[in-house]
Amino acid sequence: MKEKIEALSREIEVLSDVIRATKKELKAEDASFLNNYKASEKSLQHPLLDEPKLQSGALTDIAKHVGNLSFRVWDKMKEIVSYTPVILDPNTAH
Repeated sequence: MKEKIEALSREIEVLSDVIRATKKELKAEDASFLNNYKASEKSLQHPLLDEPKLQSGALTDIAKHVGNLSFRVWDKMKEIVSYTPVILDPNTAH
């Protein structure tokens, strides 16, 4: 991770130097910037940074975690709740 931060810091420094040099050329009253336009254009084009690579095991198996969710919830509820039979006598109910 530190290596990536250092690489990005170096890239930022290089781009800052290029921006300063371009501003300096643009402030010049002569047409030196227009004469060096092709060279300036090439120096400004930097390749895009590589996309971060996923580490192995970084992705989760959604089917494993969500596929039988209702069964796992029911199974855990079955362990928590105790079964107590209730008998309702219609002759005594009012």
